[in-house]
Amino acid sequence: MNLHHFGFLCVDLEKSILTFQDLGLTQTFRIGDKLRQVELVFMEDNFGHIIELVAPLSNKAIITDLIKKNNNSFYHTCYVSQNLEEDICKMEKKGFVLLEPPKESVAFNYNRVTFLFNKYLGIIELVEKKNESRIFK
Repeated sequence: MNLHHFGFLCVDLEKSILTFQDLGLTQTFRIGDKLRQVELVFMEDNFGHIIELVAPLSNKAIITDLIKKNNNSFYHTCYVSQNLEEDICKMEKKGFVLLEPPKESVAFNYNRVTFLFNKYLGIIELVEKKNESRIFK
């Protein structure tokens, strides 16, 4: 698996975008995910590092409790998986707990994503990359 991005919780998405731009990052992609009730903004620096800004679209957002607890903060690390089921099995054998079964994600060209938790690493996201499909739209 390869590192793809770091996820960052945002209480105020627009202010977070401006602050990351002040640090030299550029907005590359923005999309609303109605299934998870979140707004996603991907930002990248000159070295190719990607940060995914995640803000709730409603009180039903999947991140609502995390935002209440952590405010603005980094909260997950995302890795690209060539075989989601196989990688989930490997991760569970290493003590990771599946938080969400794989579901399609509009942000990743409808490739599936899943989230796991490990008490030493926190939350990780796996995004499936099928053959030559693009991860971003």
